[in-house]
Amino acid sequence: MRKCFCVLVLILIFCLSMGDTSVVAKDAEIAPNAAVGLSSGLTLVSGSTYRVWASATAFLPEDVTVGFTLYRVLNGLYIYVTSGSARKYGIYAKAERTVTLSPGSYRLYAWYIGETQSDGINAYYTILL
Repeated sequence: MRKCFCVLVLILIFCLSMGDTSVVAKDAEIAPNAAVGLSSGLTLVSGSTYRVWASATAFLPEDVTVGFTLYRVLNGLYIYVTSGSARKYGIYAKAERTVTLSPGSYRLYAWYIGETQSDGINAYYTILL
């Protein structure tokens, strides 16, 4: 019984030593799950001129596409105002446009497309007189 157990252990050791030794190297090359920082804003430039923007920062370099769509909210309806996008390989991309806005409520939707998944974000703004 003891002899049979020793033979099985030796066979197991032999099989393991003949296996693929590159498994560790392959696993070491796999990048960890990264995160993406997505932000957006509506920044007053002067008077009724605003800079609409969205930016994305990835943890690792990748093909980054970021964009936004700005709507005016009027009587519960979303009326398209402007949109923009930017694409870049790296860790940072920013899309922006300058627009003239009248007082009212606005919805800004920012989005990201890339190797790392991220949800879009919605932000609501009210421009007063």
